[in-house]
Amino acid sequence: MELNTEFLFNRRESKSLLAPEPLLFGFFTGNRPGTSIIDIGGDNPFNPYGVDIPGGYIGLVGRRLTEAGNRIFRNNVDNYHFSIGLDGYSEVGS
Repeated sequence: MELNTEFLFNRRESKSLLAPEPLLFGFFTGNRPGTSIIDIGGDNPFNPYGVDIPGGYIGLVGRRLTEAGNRIFRNNVDNYHFSIGLDGYSEVGS
């Protein structure tokens, strides 16, 4: 009989930088509740057309919120693995 053991330890430290959070409006925004029902008034300074635009007619309007800065994700993951086993033949129960 032979006794086998194995131990493994792995540490991962990572950091990811993503673009600032997007702010999207319109019916092409996917599963963002309430974003397709926002109307843009004709007197809105960001509406260059001067007429009211109902939310149902807006395909996709958006911008990145650069004022908030980039999104940073940090991950620190530790993995442990331990195993023990026997190799060989036994005549117990024969």
